[in-house]
Amino acid sequence: AMLRAAAGAFHVECQLCLRAAPLGNFSPLLELVLRGGDCRGCGVRIVPLRLALPELACVAAGVAMLYRHGPGLAAAGGLLYVGALVLLALTSVQQQLMPNMVTYPLLWAGLGFALGTAFVPLEQAVQGAAAGYLLPWSIHRSAQLASGREILGYGSFKAMAAIGAWVGPQLAVAACLMAMLLKAANWFPCRAEGAEVGQFCPLGAELAAAGVVAFALL
Repeated sequence: AMLRAAAGAFHVECQLCLRAAPLGNFSPLLELVLRGGDCRGCGVRIVPLRLALPELACVAAGVAMLYRHGPGLAAAGGLLYVGALVLLALTSVQQQLMPNMVTYPLLWAGLGFALGTAFVPLEQAVQGAAAGYLLPWSIHRSAQLASGREILGYGSFKAMAAIGAWVGPQLAVAACLMAMLLKAANWFPCRAEGAEVGQFCPLGAELAAAGVVAFALL
């Protein structure tokens, strides 16, 4: 439900005959697989592939976690991690927000899994959370002092801290730098689309991509 809300897919219906697609409201992926995503009344495509991408990403993550860790707590944790990052990417792109209701549980879940050393030991998880928050905050603060502009939102710091709690300090630093590079590559297109000089591009998609890569390297 949160994924669909973030993607803006509250109600799927045909714009020509106004016929609703109930299965598309529940799961765009199932609508595409079982019904082709077309309106049953006039045959017009009403469920585009982009609505199913978040579900496809979670399904792929679930398969990858089961293959790597086997059925169990580690696979469930990995799926939770990737699903939360997908949600953060969607809310960042759609609403330019990374809500605390996602970043805080993701952070604490990472620390909780570290108690059982499912991915990294607890000491490294705490260090990763600290490094994940402090590094982007330091970059943001330095740029703010130098130019007077805010280049990152505070949700980015908390999201990066949450990623660090899952992957440890070394990969947290690598993920942060990777996200910054991706953001820099995306900055000019954002400006071309009309972003004003003091505004920042949302960083959630870049953090999600970097976080998934870092997790895969564990």
